[in-house]
Amino acid sequence: MIVYLTTLIVGSMILGMSFDSVIPAVGAMAAHHHEHYSWISLASSAVLVLVFLFFAVESLRTRFSGGGETVSVGWKIAVDGMTCGGCSSRLERVLNAHDEVNSAHVDLGGASAKVDGSISATTLEQLIVDAGFEPGQPEAVGS
Repeated sequence: MIVYLTTLIVGSMILGMSFDSVIPAVGAMAAHHHEHYSWISLASSAVLVLVFLFFAVESLRTRFSGGGETVSVGWKIAVDGMTCGGCSSRLERVLNAHDEVNSAHVDLGGASAKVDGSISATTLEQLIVDAGFEPGQPEAVGS
């Protein structure tokens, strides 16, 4: 996050300096000039501040939402009813598409699935049922 913001700030400064060299200041032609900022400098500064505030608020909101960090859990679960590679591929797609799943691997030969993420055992079982298969008892394993 810090690297991203630093890159954004340095890039904005370089872009602002390049604009100053390409677009001559309108006030530079005036007889009486008192170091007024050009409109492009003010606009780019405002945009930079707004972007910085946006990411700062998003970072704080993410950090403090949900009462803490999400705990990642690994699950191994037996799956009955898979008869071909298409069945295991479909179940793997369904599991990987869920928001609480970081990764899922379905083993047709072993009739099982390994799932890592913040998903609960009940939700995992329901996803398997919704995909058209019969889940066994989920077993928590180290991720």
